Amino acid sequence: MANKAPMKDMVVILPGILGSVLQKDGKDLWAVSGQAVWQILTQSGEAIRNLKLAQDDPEAESLGDGIRATALVQDTHLIPGFWKIDGYTQTARLITDNFDVTLGDLYNDPDDKAANFYQFPYDWRRDNRANARILKRLIDKRLKCWRESSGAADAKVILMAHSMGGLVSRYYLEVLEGWQDSRALFTFGTPYRGSPKAVNFLANGYKQLFLDLTDVMRSLTFICQPSLIDKVINLDGEYYRIAEVDNLPNVGKF
Repeated sequence: MANKAPMKDMVVILPGILGSVLQKDGKDLWAVSGQAVWQILTQSGEAIRNLKLAQDDPEAESLGDGIRATALVQDTHLIPGFWKIDGYTQTARLITDNFDVTLGDLYNDPDDKAANFYQFPYDWRRDNRANARILKRLIDKRLKCWRESSGAADAKVILMAHSMGGLVSRYYLEVLEGWQDSRALFTFGTPYRGSPKAVNFLANGYKQLFLDLTDVMRSLTFICQPSLIDKVINLDGEYYRIAEVDNLPNVGKF
């Protein structure tokens, strides 16, 4: 293999909806990698129901429910009638196979460990603003360490974001002024104009065979973010925006 290109900047991968492993007390509540999705849904229904949010606070780093994101989902799975869950093994390899980077753990590395390639698992149930604030705190600390250790005082962060990870990134860049420390943002599959599937879960719930996750889905902040701005509701042959349609059930948060 040809020599890898040098990388002086710091690269961070942000997953999309459902793309982070969630644990509580060391046990997986949501972790589909290497397992049959249907087995998870049928045998771990109670664990999934424990993901229901009682409340959310965009200013709080932790909700106090003991649930935390620990890793990115590595494989890609499809849950019937629900969502495609994208793994990020290949995305990471695009970086490690082509660039000379040092892998680190964004959450758990010692403060003095210098690395410039990270993955950012986050609690996808929550408000994007909360996750963006966590991202900023971690980047501020890790980027400072990398600059000092590598000697690249002008090193910046490159964000590679999938799906909702792009919305988290945009808030970090635009509202929290992360742009000052950023070189570039690459997004793929980010619902900048909204997600019809999210609206469908709010309005109609989610029930497949004997599995009913309606209450869980409607409790999650991410379902209400992103809202739709395109005309996607068909009424008598005419298309309307969500805000233009009255009496849609369970979509008041939009």
